[in-house]
Amino acid sequence: IAPADTIETIPALARAYAKGVHIVNIANQIDPTALQAAALAPIPFVSVDNQAGGFLAGQYLASKLSAPAKALIIEGPRSANNAIQRRDGAHQALRESGRVEVVASEEAHWRLEQAYALVKQVHAEHPDLQLVFAANDMMALGAVLYAQEHQLSHWLIGGYDNIPDAQAAITSGWLKVTIDQQAHHQGYLGLSTVVDLIEGKPVEELVLVDVRVMTQ
Repeated sequence: IAPADTIETIPALARAYAKGVHIVNIANQIDPTALQAAALAPIPFVSVDNQAGGFLAGQYLASKLSAPAKALIIEGPRSANNAIQRRDGAHQALRESGRVEVVASEEAHWRLEQAYALVKQVHAEHPDLQLVFAANDMMALGAVLYAQEHQLSHWLIGGYDNIPDAQAAITSGWLKVTIDQQAHHQGYLGLSTVVDLIEGKPVEELVLVDVRVMTQ
């Protein structure tokens, strides 16, 4: 399971457990405290260090600045741990750069059109906005679309996931960086963990896959 929500999924998981179903969690971690409250055992988790990924993207964007700049962080749902971690990592990197002021950090729920609307709103409030980090590529592409429509080629925009459309945007120069979380490898390790559970073998509770910083 790669849940969109890290708490609301738990009742369904409890029903699966009751039927003897083996569960492995990839990408976005089910909330451990909520699992414990539901009297469920920890679920093996395969993912990346999302906070480190967000930090690396934010650090790369900040390194491209030639002067102090204002920034927007486009968040995923605050009910999703991976969204929180990516936001926090990027915010830390921008803060530590000493040259970036984060003027807004708001949710766009992983959606391109919501991100576009958010960028439009924040740019109206801060015409000197120059840097945007989005916690996934779809939201980053919403920022790219806005920048293209308004000829803002100087903007520094970063995303997360390395989806094909983001790769094309990096090639064209509109997207400066994205983070590849090697989802195929996460899926492979998740399924191999399921096989080990079925065969009664011991498994690790946490397996982290390395992220890769993708730039032009």
